[in-house]
Amino acid sequence: MTLREPGGPAEPDFVDPLTCYDRPNYRDEVEAALAEMLVADVKTVPLAMIASDDRASDAVQRLAEHHIACLMVMEENQLVGVFTERDVLMKLAESYDDWHDRPVREFMTPRPAVVSESDSVASAVCVLAVQGYRHVPVLDVDDEVVGIASPNRILDFLQKQLAGE
Repeated sequence: MTLREPGGPAEPDFVDPLTCYDRPNYRDEVEAALAEMLVADVKTVPLAMIASDDRASDAVQRLAEHHIACLMVMEENQLVGVFTERDVLMKLAESYDDWHDRPVREFMTPRPAVVSESDSVASAVCVLAVQGYRHVPVLDVDDEVVGIASPNRILDFLQKQLAGE
């Protein structure tokens, strides 16, 4: 490889491919919002967290007290799973007599699908639909949990977009 001297032969003109980019034509405002808006634009808080070694009964109590359907399960400030009302019904019901003092990690959904706050809203909808989840953790660029995406929160966002709020 050789270094080019200043004033040497000119390089071919660079053409930025994005200068020829035409904005897509969307059928309606909903399609445009889904494609163009980011998960960060959706209200993804509040959210609740619990440590993976906390008791399952504490998790169930927190869900009930806060009238929520999902807890982020954390270990050393890292997301390791989610614990949902579905986990209560599907997993705790099987071992009803002995689950109270067992740790949440035994009943949580491990390694959940996540979205980034810089992903499009359509990406979040896709994860919810394809994975069959009702709650998807939202991570920032440092992989810190900053929110939770759900169908209700996304629908609220879309309604506000259509209303021009």
